[in-house]
This record gives sequence, C-alpha cells and structure tokens, in this order.
Amino acid sequence: MVVLSTRSPSLSFLFPSLLLSLPLSDTGAESTIPLPNVSSKILAKVIEYCKYHVSAKKSETSEDETKTFDTEFV
Repeated sequence: MVVLSTRSPSLSFLFPSLLLSLPLSDTGAESTIPLPNVSSKILAKVIEYCKYHVSAKKSETSEDETKTFDTEFV
C-alpha cells in the first residue's frame, strides 16, 4: 500500500477524478483507491513525478528546471 497526501496525486490527470469519486472517511484523512491495472513500478514513477512538481511549486523552482525534469523524466 502506498500512502500519499491528496496534493501530490491531484497533479496527475488520472487521480483527481478518482479522488472526487471517493467518499471521505469520518476524519476525511484516508481513502483506498484500487488500481488493479497499474503496476507498482509505474505507480512509483507517477508518484515521483507528482512529488517533484509539488516540491517545485513550494520552492519556486524555475520553469526551465521543471521543463528539464519533465524532459529527462520521460
């Protein structure tokens, strides 16, 4: 199981719709999203990408650095 804040996956095109479709628990803190057709290797890469972009926004990383990361990541 992978545990994430909702901020990182919300940067992905896939996860926002999944997040919106889930009922929040009483605390609003945890939900499980089944991803039966996603390998752990691919999910790890998606998480790495999202975490980078969250961090880049917080640290005001330049757009050029972000584009370089994106290019090299693919």
